[in-house]
Amino acid sequence: MTQPDIKVLQMLRREYSEDASLLIESSKTTAIHFQTISNVNNYWV
Repeated sequence: MTQPDIKVLQMLRREYSEDASLLIESSKTTAIHFQTISNVNNYWV
């Protein structure tokens, strides 16, 4: 999901683009989201 407010996006991008741990955490969040949706839909059962 993309940040809808371009000013907020640009402000936050400076912070997370320099910190690998923030990028990893965001990847974990995305993976958990997809895992949850696939479980609900019995996609990979």
